[in-house]
Amino acid sequence: MYDLIQSFESMEYTEGERIMDDLVDAFIQIDTTHSGMFHLAGDDEHLQNQILLFDQIIDELKPFTLNKDDTLPFQIYIKEELSVLFIQWKREVQAYLLPYLLH
Repeated sequence: MYDLIQSFESMEYTEGERIMDDLVDAFIQIDTTHSGMFHLAGDDEHLQNQILLFDQIIDELKPFTLNKDDTLPFQIYIKEELSVLFIQWKREVQAYLLPYLLH
C-alpha cells in the first residue's frame, strides 16, 4: 500500500500500475481465503463481520479498477480512503486472530 501511494507522489516510483495490479491480486487472494474462513468461523460473529468488512472494501475498489483512465480521483481514493480502511481492517483482524495463532 505504501509503495502504491509513493508511486503517486514521486517520479522515482514509476511502477504504480504494476503495484496496483499486485495490490488487486493480493486483495483477490485475501478475498478467496476469506470464503473458506467465513465457513470455518462458524458462530464467531465478530470474525464473520471482519470478513464481510473486507468484502465491502473490495466492492468499493471495483469501479476504480475498471476505469484506470480517471487517475486523480483514484489516487485520492487510495490515499485517503482505501489505505485507511485496509490498515484499520488489517489491524483488527490481526489483533483478533493473534490468540488463535499463538496456540
